Amino acid sequence: IPQGMPIPVTAAIQTMAGNGETIATGNGDVLEVDAGGSARTGAIMGDGEFHGQAKIVFNSGGEKISFNATQATANLQHNGTLIGLDTLTAMHIVWDNTNSLWQLTGGVATLVA
Repeated sequence: IPQGMPIPVTAAIQTMAGNGETIATGNGDVLEVDAGGSARTGAIMGDGEFHGQAKIVFNSGGEKISFNATQATANLQHNGTLIGLDTLTAMHIVWDNTNSLWQLTGGVATLVA
């Protein structure tokens, strides 16, 4: 890590127990999520705390996590195209107060067919 660059803080692993669960966004810069043994659908991102807040969401489990199809429910801008996070992949998101949604800004999130 280059001198002066902040070191990301990783939150405790959040293991999902079912579909439609909210991924907590309050702790850490890197949010490590495990689907808990089954592919999960309808996932929701927790609200951001301030405009420009950045997070990395990492699926550390062995199953895919797909987000809710409704942007306002998912708290994730996806313009009607469902977003999924394959196993061992990550996405970079930034909170936008203008529309109260996380904006996907990078990573390897996949489009769900």
